[in-house]
Amino acid sequence: MSVFGRVNERAITWDKLWGAGTDYPTPTIAGRNVSEITAMKYSVVWAAVGLIVDAVSFLTPEAYREDATGKITKEPVPSWVLKPHPEIRRAQVWGQILTSALMWGNGYGLMVHRDSDGMPIGVIPLDPADVYCEWNLEKPGYLRYRIGNPQQYPNVQFDRWLTSGDILHIAGPTLPGQPTGLSVIAQARESIGLGLTLEEFGARYFAQGSVAKVVLKTKKTLTEPQAREMVNTYERFHKGAGNWHRPAVLSGDAEIENISVPPDDAQFLQSREFQAVDVARWFRVPPHRVGIISKATSWGSGLAEENTALVLNTYRPWIKRFENAFTYYTPGGEDRGLQIHLADDELLRGSFKELVEAWGTAVEKKLATPNEGRKAMNLPPLPGGDKLVTTPPPVAPAPAMVKPDVVKPVADKQNPPPGTPPVPAKPVAPQRDSTELEPPPFVLTPSTRA
Repeated sequence: MSVFGRVNERAITWDKLWGAGTDYPTPTIAGRNVSEITAMKYSVVWAAVGLIVDAVSFLTPEAYREDATGKITKEPVPSWVLKPHPEIRRAQVWGQILTSALMWGNGYGLMVHRDSDGMPIGVIPLDPADVYCEWNLEKPGYLRYRIGNPQQYPNVQFDRWLTSGDILHIAGPTLPGQPTGLSVIAQARESIGLGLTLEEFGARYFAQGSVAKVVLKTKKTLTEPQAREMVNTYERFHKGAGNWHRPAVLSGDAEIENISVPPDDAQFLQSREFQAVDVARWFRVPPHRVGIISKATSWGSGLAEENTALVLNTYRPWIKRFENAFTYYTPGGEDRGLQIHLADDELLRGSFKELVEAWGTAVEKKLATPNEGRKAMNLPPLPGGDKLVTTPPPVAPAPAMVKPDVVKPVADKQNPPPGTPPVPAKPVAPQRDSTELEPPPFVLTPSTRA
């Protein structure tokens, strides 16, 4: 018996069916059957998956080559990375594969090669339910794949195993020794099942009420058809938006008794919010990014810090998985060959003020050119802006000029220079006798006595 025959006779386990997107054989404790398809009906799962897929699949690919000395040279991006499918757009192709990896734990793409030289020229997204992956028994350490839906993929040769060169495989978190990644839906099925149950309870609560609000009482003993007829008659006239607040009329000895609703039955919204936060945690997404705005975030104080934390904790692992997969199929592979990089700069954008301050500092520190900063802000380039700005060294201030003291020459009164007019002599006051300066003696006269 051939190897293919032995493989086909293997037993199908529940783990394989679960990896193919089949409902788990037993419902959750909350009583819900959870699969990748039913989980997408939960709003938090839909929002978390859409957030990651939309952020990663629209990133712009770049290519560069690094030599042995560490010099980096930009290169053209391979055409199959820019346009992997003739009909489906690039973001849709990578988005489908990433959605499969997020939900099923594995995303697959069939590589289309050129017949002349075997170079890849395109990628066809595969349904993870149609792909079976295992370790190659004939070549230990390598994976092999088989596609099990000939009707959906008629051009694939189903009589042979496919290798890693034929299948682009994006795997999520993987246990040691396992060929495929873990499905987050399989791990979080209890959390998602409880969230779906609370959602259904809320819908039924508002449609029918958590408990009966009125009781129709009668002293007569009613049969089941009579009791059903009595309830139907009451609901026909008093149930629905058009019959609100209509007065009730009962005949015979029938009575109406109101029943208050227990507060705990109406406080399920708190439970729904807690469960939504729990499911968001499975996808490593902050609650406010999936619409839970009542919880304070600790992912950063500003928009730039929040975006940086989201890129590092949520987007970057999936970005690196795609970069490694793209680089694997380039000439030279991961051994100093052509490297594929997804530019995540646009995911780190903050407010306009933060953007201007960041690029202003980068230009000032000679880390970027002015045109690179303008390109990041969607502004046209400037002439001569592709060069680093050279800032002249600061010039020390000139010392303050001190005005010297002017020494005036001392004139020689004894020997004046020739041509100097004579200095007129100062007038001399006449000298008086000392007797003239003394006051006259005081003589007492008759007039002074009086």
